Amino acid sequence: MGTRGRPDGADYAMPSFISSDATAADTAAQEAGARVEYGPEATPDGLVLSRLLAPRGNRFGLFSMPTGS
Repeated sequence: MGTRGRPDGADYAMPSFISSDATAADTAAQEAGARVEYGPEATPDGLVLSRLLAPRGNRFGLFSMPTGS
């Protein structure tokens, strides 16, 4: 989810938060004005990840653990 290899990519620190359902949390964040930059996308082992941009420009991540973890 980083910007490595992108010529226009900026360096940044991004707080990330665990959620019981990252997809539902993404939807709620969008309803509150956030913009999804990436995801939600599941890894092969079931971890769900997304990167969002809050209305004031703060980037943050959401993730949820695989089912059964």
